[in-house]
Amino acid sequence: MFCSRISESGNPNFHVLFKALQNTDIIPNWNLRPQFVETASIRLRSIYLSFTDHVDKTREEELKEFFDTLAPFLESHSRNLKGLVVKEDLSEAGRLRTTVNRHLWDYCENTLASIQFRRAACAYANLPNVSVSTLISLRKFFMQFLDLIASSDIFVGALYTFIVNHNGEFDASDAHTEKVNALELFCHILTRRVSSVADSDFVATDIFFDFDKCVEFLRDVSIKLIHLMFPAVERGHLYSGNLVSIKLINLMFPAVARGDLYSGNLVEKMNKIEADWKDVTESVFSLLVAVYQKDIRLKYFPDGFWTNHKRQVLSGIGEQKRMPRRRLPNGRVQIERTMDTEFVERLAAIYELDSDSENEDEDMEKDANGMLPSPLRRAICVMKHIPFIVPFMDRVSLFSRLLNQEHEKNLPSFARGFNGTGHSTTIRRDQVYMDAFDEFAPKAVGDKVRELKSSVRIKMVNWAGINETGVDGGGIFREFLAELLNTAFNVDRGFFTETEGKLLYPNPTAPFILGADCLTHFQFIGRMIGKLIYERQLQEVRFAEFFIAQIFESDKNKDVDLQHMKSFDPLIFKHLKTLQKMSEPELEELQLDFSVVTSDMGLVRTVNLKPNGSKYRVTVDNVQEYVRLYVNYQLKQRIAAMVGAIRKGISEIISIEWMRMFAPHELQILIAGYEEVFNVREMKQHCEIRFSKTVAQDKDYERMFWEVVENLSNEDKMAFLKFITGCSRAPVDGLKSLVPRMGVLVLQTSEDELPTSATCMNLLRIPRYSNRARLEEKLRYAINSGAGFELA
Repeated sequence: MFCSRISESGNPNFHVLFKALQNTDIIPNWNLRPQFVETASIRLRSIYLSFTDHVDKTREEELKEFFDTLAPFLESHSRNLKGLVVKEDLSEAGRLRTTVNRHLWDYCENTLASIQFRRAACAYANLPNVSVSTLISLRKFFMQFLDLIASSDIFVGALYTFIVNHNGEFDASDAHTEKVNALELFCHILTRRVSSVADSDFVATDIFFDFDKCVEFLRDVSIKLIHLMFPAVERGHLYSGNLVSIKLINLMFPAVARGDLYSGNLVEKMNKIEADWKDVTESVFSLLVAVYQKDIRLKYFPDGFWTNHKRQVLSGIGEQKRMPRRRLPNGRVQIERTMDTEFVERLAAIYELDSDSENEDEDMEKDANGMLPSPLRRAICVMKHIPFIVPFMDRVSLFSRLLNQEHEKNLPSFARGFNGTGHSTTIRRDQVYMDAFDEFAPKAVGDKVRELKSSVRIKMVNWAGINETGVDGGGIFREFLAELLNTAFNVDRGFFTETEGKLLYPNPTAPFILGADCLTHFQFIGRMIGKLIYERQLQEVRFAEFFIAQIFESDKNKDVDLQHMKSFDPLIFKHLKTLQKMSEPELEELQLDFSVVTSDMGLVRTVNLKPNGSKYRVTVDNVQEYVRLYVNYQLKQRIAAMVGAIRKGISEIISIEWMRMFAPHELQILIAGYEEVFNVREMKQHCEIRFSKTVAQDKDYERMFWEVVENLSNEDKMAFLKFITGCSRAPVDGLKSLVPRMGVLVLQTSEDELPTSATCMNLLRIPRYSNRARLEEKLRYAINSGAGFELA
């Protein structure tokens, strides 16, 4: 009551008091004892904040004066209380003083969170001459109502101008400057703006007037910030306490005495540097991720935008430089490793859902060493938070190394390569799916999921019940896996269905078709997809993006964007867009509520989109919520159980967290490869043609062979590649990655014989036909015969 009366603008002492309180030295000049300093500071703070109720928001000068003086006022009083040691006073006067102080402190906190303060702050943020320094000083309070101030173009523009006018450059001494604080606040606001706009309503200039240039600027700044978080330090110096550069430590810790540089506290100091830059760096990361996720759906930025920063973000990681060997706390000497090996191991660890290492020695090493080399820490930071700034093929290469490491764990050195080791099973060619399901489906007892992480050898039985003659050196398994998944993805089977654009996703009616075994089948299919990825095999399949995104999404509560409905059902997408723009009378006429009617295999039922949804009418105020819930139900909830089972199956074979480095459209490429047919010129570069000892070398025959391949139709070219390698699509990183290298062997045999292949060796065997027509006829027949391994 006292605060309210004394701060009333009609009070003749109002302006005198207001000016007096702006004196930041008022309390130090009083020379009070600590307990009275605390009391005076809290009471003056409460009086000052009580002016909030009486500031005229329509008068720019009064509003500006209040906020521009509030920032230094709060800072000075925070300094007064910082480090203040107040002894507990149990006397009656002391207890009363404590009670009053607590009451006034609560009053101050409630005022800063009040509607009146929010309205005043929003009015101030929209002033044409708003002070960026004030905004930064009060950012802690403004963050509480970020949605409101984020709508102010003046506010956002002022922050960006302030950052750019400081050249957008950052060095080690900037960690706590206004420039860095402005960048953090700006990124928080822009993230909120980007996230609050549906893909279908996205207009870049509505987000920010210079959106493209701003995102490019922040993309480059993110790399600079990572280098500031993890400054260059020699590996050997991490444990001796010496910095590479005395100048660097002086910049980062100007108050540190020279003798302290060698006190052995370098690890703590480097951790302090990381902590100083962490908040602003994470705010930049959050914005870039939000924009990137929007971009991969809308294809807003040109191809290559995210990697066109002209910087080596993984510099030093590919080196085979030896890491120093050190004695661990348990007395054992660490195994010598390269920087490259250590990076892959650490990256695998951070991607695991359970980040605790199972390797006791590694835990001990981490405790002993305290810190990894700076290039390694930077690279891990990039791959964990913003992997999309690394070129796709570099990430594919890194992913392959993660898989190689996993293969080495699950396959002993004596068993690598084909020597008959691994799990063997017999599959009937006309019952590929069911035989595989019986062998590898999840079981309470006798589950063979571990065998899927080792080599699997397949013995095929043909349609006549006779064992095929082919011996599996890897090629038969590739054909088996391809045929198995073709069957699983066949919409007539009932596991999957298609969108309007012929994109696959789990069939919502599958539980009604398959009954109690439904989720077991989907978990089995997940295992097979995991095995496909694990063996780096490709499958001709096109998944709906909303489905593949959910499989590998770490945030299970994330909404499905309305834009995905466009590929699912263009007509429903159009209706929902129209619904968002309807007036109140138009919505009232539709009589919509928060429920939908579904029909599954003749079973008609009403499903509430939220608790008691049928009792809530759709209005202008809640239509956005209705659209969000409707899209989530159709594209997420109806298939959630199947997606969860597939995800579980995949994660039993590979760490699903590894896939976080790829966007949904990149995951599609990783699973299915590029849809383009292989380039014959590339194949010639990575394919060797040899003639048997009984056949003379013949360049004309080589030329004729490649001309025949060049003139094959696209369908025949895919069949040709599958005939040789067991897969109709070239590896993601090109034919050069085939192991062993592709080869053609020309034999002196009867012209009546057909070409044969050894897919385990990527080898085509062809007779030396007398003319081109004969060669083309026999080759086309062989690659399209579907004869399995009988011809070998």
